[in-house]
Amino acid sequence: MTELAVFLDVGEPAELTLTVHEADGIWDLEGLARPPLTTGTARATAGWTRFGVNLELAPQRFHWFRLQGPAGVAWRYAADDALGTVSSFVRPDGTLWFAPSTWARWKSMAIRLEPAPRPYSAQQAISGVARPERQVNAWISDPTQALPQWLEVRLPEPREVDTAQLLFDTQLNRINYVTPGLFRAPECVRDYLLKLEVAGQWRRVAEVSGNYQRRCEHRFEPLRATAARLTVLATNGDPSARVYALRLYREP
Repeated sequence: MTELAVFLDVGEPAELTLTVHEADGIWDLEGLARPPLTTGTARATAGWTRFGVNLELAPQRFHWFRLQGPAGVAWRYAADDALGTVSSFVRPDGTLWFAPSTWARWKSMAIRLEPAPRPYSAQQAISGVARPERQVNAWISDPTQALPQWLEVRLPEPREVDTAQLLFDTQLNRINYVTPGLFRAPECVRDYLLKLEVAGQWRRVAEVSGNYQRRCEHRFEPLRATAARLTVLATNGDPSARVYALRLYREP
């Protein structure tokens, strides 16, 4: 059984219903209209309210958690938004949209799952997609493990390459309307080292300090490589290394 809890503001104790719906991707609002995978009830109290639900979450799938109850119960936004999460609300015309509104940073809700899911495997950084879609499509290192942390991509056979493209996390839910000038996303990798494995030896092809850009590209002399290793030395504040993509090319 998955232990699930939500953080609430409650005027008076009330009965709440929580339903879980599978979604085809992060933007699939229609998933909320599908029959629920499971339903749980609980008596709401201020702070964390726990629901015991019989639920096996499918790996690498998105799910909506829908909370229904009387007026006077408010589900709090999360202090930190987990990558690949959003929330929605019912507009006055009855349609759904992403919360809190169109012209603000999209937020996720305060929810806690035990055991906690960790969908941010290294494989996600070579999915070919550089933003959450049908998967999270990003590698995130364990925040309890101190930096530096590294991501290694091993090629199926030696290939000649002369370009490396890196895509980092700048929190795509944080839109330009709500960020100050000269802002640096704390999630973005700041200092890093990139090496290629050539004939069994690691060769440095890039070393960067002070980065704040989402997309970084490095060109170098053609090398016949068998692997690439990105070592994240520091971020602009976040405890985890976050990488959407590590791509290698041979430019014509």
